[in-house]
Amino acid sequence: MGVLAKRVSVFALGAMAACCLLATAPALAFADSVTVNMASDRNAARAIQAELDKAASKGTAANPYVVTVPRGTYALDRSLKLNSNTTLNLAGVTFKLNANAGCNMLRVGESDDRKTGYYYQNIVVNGGVFDGNKTNSTVMKAAHAKNVAFNNVVFKNARDSHLVEVAGIDGLRFIGCTFQDQTRNNASAAKAMSPEALQIDILNKTHFPTYRAEDLTMKNVVVDRCTFRNVPRGVGSHTGVYNNPMDNIAVTNCTFTGIDTVAIEFYNTVNLKITGNTINSAPRGIAVNSIGEQGMFFSKSIAAEGKTSSRYSSGFVKPSRNQNIVISDNTIISKGKDPHSGFENEAIVVKGTYLTKAMKKTSQMDAIPKGDHFIGGVTVTRNTITTAGHGIRFRDVKYSTIDGNKITYTGSRSGGANYYGVQTIDHCADNAINKNTIAKIKTNGIYVSDNSKAKTIKGNKISSSGKYGIAIDTKSRATVISGNKITSPKQHGIYLRKSSVVAKIDGNTISSPKKYGIFIESSTANAISKNKITKPKDSGIFVKPTSKVKSITGNTITSGGTRGISFYSGKIKATISKNVIKKCKGNAIYIDAKTKKYKIVVKSNKIAGKGAKIASGKVAISGTKKA
Repeated sequence: MGVLAKRVSVFALGAMAACCLLATAPALAFADSVTVNMASDRNAARAIQAELDKAASKGTAANPYVVTVPRGTYALDRSLKLNSNTTLNLAGVTFKLNANAGCNMLRVGESDDRKTGYYYQNIVVNGGVFDGNKTNSTVMKAAHAKNVAFNNVVFKNARDSHLVEVAGIDGLRFIGCTFQDQTRNNASAAKAMSPEALQIDILNKTHFPTYRAEDLTMKNVVVDRCTFRNVPRGVGSHTGVYNNPMDNIAVTNCTFTGIDTVAIEFYNTVNLKITGNTINSAPRGIAVNSIGEQGMFFSKSIAAEGKTSSRYSSGFVKPSRNQNIVISDNTIISKGKDPHSGFENEAIVVKGTYLTKAMKKTSQMDAIPKGDHFIGGVTVTRNTITTAGHGIRFRDVKYSTIDGNKITYTGSRSGGANYYGVQTIDHCADNAINKNTIAKIKTNGIYVSDNSKAKTIKGNKISSSGKYGIAIDTKSRATVISGNKITSPKQHGIYLRKSSVVAKIDGNTISSPKKYGIFIESSTANAISKNKITKPKDSGIFVKPTSKVKSITGNTITSGGTRGISFYSGKIKATISKNVIKKCKGNAIYIDAKTKKYKIVVKSNKIAGKGAKIASGKVAISGTKKA
């Protein structure tokens, strides 16, 4: 291994140009910079630490204490500990951890730190490689800090542990860093443990035992232009402090390759920006969660551990309608098997949690109270997704937008799970699903289900879906389904079922559905208007007896495999008017209401072929012309 040589001192300047400062203010007392003399001590860690220890007293925020290490490769047998107002320059330097060292290579603060608040401030590390030598110690840890930056640093070679763990920091930057090569010791570890390369954590004894426990929020974090390679998970969290979310986190322009589970995942975070990233292959691309099945703790529990202050309530507090989460302009390839059982392939998933009763307290979770822990104010836009599973999934997400994404399915179309292009389920509400392009998805292009509501479903292009183009299912609602172009679905173009309600189905173009163009089953559609339906293998519009439709107006149906409009509902007064129906093999309009309780008005339609047939019901026909 190399040794540190004596160097000429360099000065750290708090201003942009040293020459200007020296010319205008020569009397300024700048902080010391390092000259490390290794003539009598060949232990790299000890020699460097001796200089790092001086920073607390000699460095200032304007003029940090600078330690520059000469190029070379050095063995570390102990941690390098960073203090406030320190800059560590490591260009061309590689550190390798001794196999039996059993410690972090780099950390902010002492080995058993008892500080509180954002105590350590103004720390910068420039360059360098930290090689964990496949030991099971986290390579770098930092907490209780403010204004910390890592520029072009490489963290690599950890086993059954994280590469980097951080908690309780205000102002953290990783710019141009590389996180690579995490291994797991055995097959069982693959399921039991999938540590993030860069974990953004909380300060409690379970998850961050070597620092004092405190409810101290992670905020103002930037991870930009970083590379994550051959790691189980990329960047993010799986823990949180209830009612005290992480704030202002950005993961931008990063590249992820060889990810076992999920590239980017966050819990309990507001003002989150995930943009411009490239995820080359991962079972799950981006996951954002409110709370999970474990890892969420009360402020008071953490305060009790550290004898610090509890700042936030343990009771249910309704989430904000606008949590300002943006997931945009990412390129994602989602494929492969996640070693965590129960997780399906999904490119982007945003998940709130609707609790009908409090969660059970465990060693990994406090008893989070019942309530609707939804996520609100999410924008998912302009992402390019190639997936062997789901495209974009919302669960208990409200007041949000899925807009302008391109989703292409490349997985198997036989057997296995149902996969959706865009899926919003489980108490989602007031979401807009607009202008997405969805191709060859295994099941439904767009699927709204399980007590969910879509505000608008507009302008989407959906081709060759395995079942339905758009489906509204199981007590769900949509205000408007309009202007969508649906081509060659394997069953129906638009499908309502199981007590669902849509106010308006308007101006959609549906081509070559293998069954019905629009199918209403045990549901309500107030108005079906101005849709163009071409070459349905069965009826263009089919309304089952258990459904309610007020009006079917101004639609154009061409080349129906059986009928143009099949209307079996007698549950509400209805109007079928101004439709143009031609080239159908059966009747243009067929009515079999089975009751005369409500009047069905058929007027001013243009029809061809076998015309209209009334099998049963109270029907008034007028002004019907030959098309």
